[in-house]
Amino acid sequence: MMAMKRYALLAIVVLFSAFAMAEGAEGASKVVVMDFIINDSGITQTNASVAYGLPPDCVNMGGDYAYSINSSAGTMRCGLSDPRLSTGDVIAQNGTREGITDVQPEAEFTLVFPFSLGMQSFEIANATTNQSLFTADLSGLARDFCSSHPQDAECAQANPAPDAQGKTLLYIVAAAVVVLLLVLIVLLAIVFLRKKQ
Repeated sequence: MMAMKRYALLAIVVLFSAFAMAEGAEGASKVVVMDFIINDSGITQTNASVAYGLPPDCVNMGGDYAYSINSSAGTMRCGLSDPRLSTGDVIAQNGTREGITDVQPEAEFTLVFPFSLGMQSFEIANATTNQSLFTADLSGLARDFCSSHPQDAECAQANPAPDAQGKTLLYIVAAAVVVLLLVLIVLLAIVFLRKKQ
């Protein structure tokens, strides 16, 4: 009876492991992280990379600037306040609270937005005049990420490896093993319950 419990426990562990592996194969959310410097001369990109994570919400209204991500799925436009501005409150000598704004000549800032294999270009523009202040091609970033992360589910789906049929067969065999384990668990449970009667 103790051996049967061990086999049942082992089967459950194997089953949950299979589900965990399947979940990992789905892939995680990815984001593009772009670093910039802004000053009176303009906006300069200092770094661009792709990372696993969730993007912040896009606020598409307000701000001194707007940034746009153009992809095969459409355009996403978000607002951006001037990173050189700092606002806050101070208590004046008479005890009243006053708002202040401090303007720095230069500031560093980072933008994070959703990754997509279909992303094409990126732009920062003046929100009022729509004058373009910075543009970048994003297609190379997606291509480079998939080159260095071929195991990523989204990249693998877009660029199936030559042995994709072999992997499909492996997944079918793994699924069959899981089904057989489930059948074995049910049969063991039936045998166990009959022996108890």
